Parts: sequence; C-alpha cells; structure tokens
Amino acid sequence: MKKIKLIIICIISIILLASCTESENILTFNLENITKIELRDGTTGNSFIITDQDKIQTLIQPFNDNEFIKYKSSKGYGGWKYGLIFYENDNIVAKISSVVSDTINYEGYFYNIKNGEINTDYYDKLFTR
Repeated sequence: MKKIKLIIICIISIILLASCTESENILTFNLENITKIELRDGTTGNSFIITDQDKIQTLIQPFNDNEFIKYKSSKGYGGWKYGLIFYENDNIVAKISSVVSDTINYEGYFYNIKNGEINTDYYDKLFTR
C-alpha cells in the first residue's frame, strides 16, 4: 500500500512540475492604455512615434491576441527587423523586437508565436508613408 501511495505522489509531482515548466515558457501580453508607440526600423535606423489610436490598436493586437512560446536566449545575437517601444503616457510598458513575422525578441529571449504571426508588411507600409 505504501508503494502505491508513493507512486501516486510521484506521478502527481511530475504532472505538477511539467505544468509549471510549461506555463513558465508561455508569454502573454496585456498591452492596455497604450498612448504611443515608437516604431524603429532595425535596417535603416529610422524611427517615428505613433499616437493615432487606430494604428496603436492594430500594432498591439497581435501581441494581445497571441501566446508566445519561449524558444531560446537571444544573448549573443544581433540585428532585428523592427523594434517597438510601447508607452503609457511617458512610461515604457514594453520593448519588443520583431525578428521575423513569427518570432519576437523580448527581455533577452526569442519567442515563437503559438498561433498566427505579426504582419511586418504593415510596418513596412507605415515607413513608406
């Protein structure tokens, strides 16, 4: 009987440990009350501030609507296509680099989008206006 209890406790512990590890590898965003976004082009160095609420909502939607799975450390990697700095008034809420449409760099790690992608074509259009 003691062996069965011990086996059950081990199985429950393994399940709990696995679920904790999985949740630590999932990143979600809740970007609310964003008043401006600084959009930077990592290729040209150009940047500008966006304050139009319709554009802000379009830019934050892919982050708020998706889950991001931690891939690996971004330490030692350079370069990025687009960078976004999200502000609530004058306070920085988040800094995110977009490497490709399905991968971001956030706080020292690469994350893959679980479902969907970031429309980097929209970023291109913003820079050509």
